[in-house]
Amino acid sequence: MLSKEVFEEYAKKRLKELMEKGENLTIVVGFIDVFGDAEITECSKCGVPILIRPWLLKAAVKHNWTVVCLCCADPRDLKGQIAIDFAKIEQTIEKTW
Repeated sequence: MLSKEVFEEYAKKRLKELMEKGENLTIVVGFIDVFGDAEITECSKCGVPILIRPWLLKAAVKHNWTVVCLCCADPRDLKGQIAIDFAKIEQTIEKTW
């Protein structure tokens, strides 16, 4: 299993890369709290309660990013990004072993 530390390190690095590129960010989050410390917010489109990493919620509020649930996320945007992120996470895991 991917440790919390490795996940957090990757996620923060990835977010920083996207911010440096000037990306207009939409944060997509889900309904499961894997680490037991998620914050609850609501999807900006449908209003359903969603769970988000505490540091990511602070960043989203600070930068006025849209936060949506998995159901409201644009699948065309997600498909390629999920594949890229899984590949990068896999590389990160291999480096830590």
